[in-house]
Amino acid sequence: MCLKRNHRSTVCRSRQRGHYVQQLDETLLALDNANTSRRIYSNLFVNNRKVRFLLDCSSTMNIIPRAVVTATGRVSLRPPRATLRMFDSTELPTIGMTTMRVRHPRTNTELDLDFYVTERDEPIIGIDTCRQLDMLRIVEDDICALNDSPPSSTPTSPPSAPIRLTEAVVFDRYADLFDGSLGLLDDDVHLETDPSVPPVQMPLCRLPIAVRDRVQLELKKLTDQGVIQPITEPTPWVSALLIAF
Repeated sequence: MCLKRNHRSTVCRSRQRGHYVQQLDETLLALDNANTSRRIYSNLFVNNRKVRFLLDCSSTMNIIPRAVVTATGRVSLRPPRATLRMFDSTELPTIGMTTMRVRHPRTNTELDLDFYVTERDEPIIGIDTCRQLDMLRIVEDDICALNDSPPSSTPTSPPSAPIRLTEAVVFDRYADLFDGSLGLLDDDVHLETDPSVPPVQMPLCRLPIAVRDRVQLELKKLTDQGVIQPITEPTPWVSALLIAF
């Protein structure tokens, strides 16, 4: 495979022969996000050429445009090891992959990085490379996990290992939420209505004789549980009763 235009990979003499790659899927962020003011960029040297990269903490791979690769000199390409997809499952076409030497201009840290080569105009550095170059950091102490016991008050005590959240764990830990009873809010709930909208009083609908007794029993049950209460005086808003069979 090469960088020459109008060369088909199936007949290009410079491509690698006998090289088979298992196609996987890698997910990218929505690269067409219009809000560019909150993006973070950094200049890096690629093969001694300064390139402006987008630092993308949601990407696990590095991307570089064909034009940048061509400008840095003759670079051999190999088949991509994965299919790049956006969050909406659309595929980002790739020309191939290449390995290039990247240098941080301030720390002079140098890495040989794998890049997916595309036709896009914006070079991207993924989260792994950002952490290797110390351009993005993750505060491990601020990441919360479900633990067997509450954290100890002793600062020097090691954190307990996170446990796997299973159905049995949820039912055991929050058993009061699954006992069949209904909960009540501590305070009254006040619903605001638009005073410019006239109140609506829906007419009473006739219930089929076959379900009248069942509806009466359900209304009594909800009343006894405190979910609803009877209203015997006029009210400006009246909703129709909806029965689910």
